[in-house]
Amino acid sequence: MQTDDFEINTEGTKLRITGKRPDSGIATAQDALVHEINDGPFDSVLDIPPDFDLWRLSSAYVNGTLRITVPPGPNRS
Repeated sequence: MQTDDFEINTEGTKLRITGKRPDSGIATAQDALVHEINDGPFDSVLDIPPDFDLWRLSSAYVNGTLRITVPPGPNRS
């Protein structure tokens, strides 16, 4: 995947990751015994506790791994 293949959005205390994984070009489930990488559209929603600051989230996509960091809010001890 490339960074253009997905989006990261926030709504209130929800973090949403949506996108479409392109066809990998590897064998399909009909051609292989095990196929663990799904292609096509995806939509993941995570509920973030309210004591974390979604306004200051950061993300990085390196070597096929998406890392999202959500720092604690100012009132979290």
